[in-house]
Amino acid sequence: MSTSGPVADVVELLGQANYELVPMPGPIAGIRFDFAAVLAAPASLDLIAVVDLVVDTDRGDVGRRIEALARALDLVRSRRSLTVVFVGVWPGRELIQRVARVARVLAPGRPGDLASLRHALAVLVPLELGSESAEARSPWPSARAELLAAHSPEASQLLNAARVGEKALRAALREILMGPLEGVEAEIP
Repeated sequence: MSTSGPVADVVELLGQANYELVPMPGPIAGIRFDFAAVLAAPASLDLIAVVDLVVDTDRGDVGRRIEALARALDLVRSRRSLTVVFVGVWPGRELIQRVARVARVLAPGRPGDLASLRHALAVLVPLELGSESAEARSPWPSARAELLAAHSPEASQLLNAARVGEKALRAALREILMGPLEGVEAEIP
């Protein structure tokens, strides 16, 4: 495994998501492959090849090695999907298009922090869901209190009618809207 900063950051982040390093250079279908790092997860069918474009500067060779890895996976009838993570410098449109024919391509480059890297590799890491507070599970009490504070008599009337049903809500709304118009007909000449 390459020890450059971006590769180590990718390996660390994916390690937190239960991906494990696959020993490199590793043979698949009798062919040895050497990338900055290769990871797989026991509970996932993703095979992730990390390519450091600061070290692997020959774009043609990188493209050939990735295509050969994809063919080897096909030969052994692997069900794993291949994802290539380019780190270091931008891979360029031509290399991305070439690799995208056989693998999913992620190119975080040199993200400045863990949050940027997590965002760039979001399809590979599980979602982080915060814990729900009681108010987040049921925001209705606070919303109801705000409505009543801002529009007390009318809101209270509508909220109470809504509990009864649609017909009661329509009747309450009609009463609220028609109330100011009751005396208007008598004043029209």
